Amino acid sequence: MSEKSTVATSFKYSLDAAVMITQYSSLRSTFRINFIMFTLLCALIGGCNWHLLNDSRTPGDLVEHLTDAGFAGTFEFKFVGLIGAEDGGGFRGDNFSVEFYLFNDVSKAKSLEKTGLSGMRCYRNGNFVLFAHEAPEGLITAFTDW
Repeated sequence: MSEKSTVATSFKYSLDAAVMITQYSSLRSTFRINFIMFTLLCALIGGCNWHLLNDSRTPGDLVEHLTDAGFAGTFEFKFVGLIGAEDGGGFRGDNFSVEFYLFNDVSKAKSLEKTGLSGMRCYRNGNFVLFAHEAPEGLITAFTDW
């Protein structure tokens, strides 16, 4: 093998190595940019829906909150499938009668808040909807501030 061919072969391998390093560096940059974009997207989605991701409240928690706010009464579970709710029931006391339901889908809760149900006033707090048969303003405030 001649000295020229050895130099040419050595140069070819050096050039191939340089191309590989450049491609590797480009892949690292692309991966880094994609990783950053994915992280930002997850943060945006999580930030916009924090109330859905962290809303682990139950109807029992709401009854406790309303009782602490001075509205003592009895709670009875109701068949929730008719309105597409996950959980809920009626809560009655001396001067009030309300129903509240927990929905998996916040769009259902928003829809009921806008349209009402059988002429009842409806209020929404996250995935919960309160139907007010007879409710003093303080109870409504306690629900919406919960």
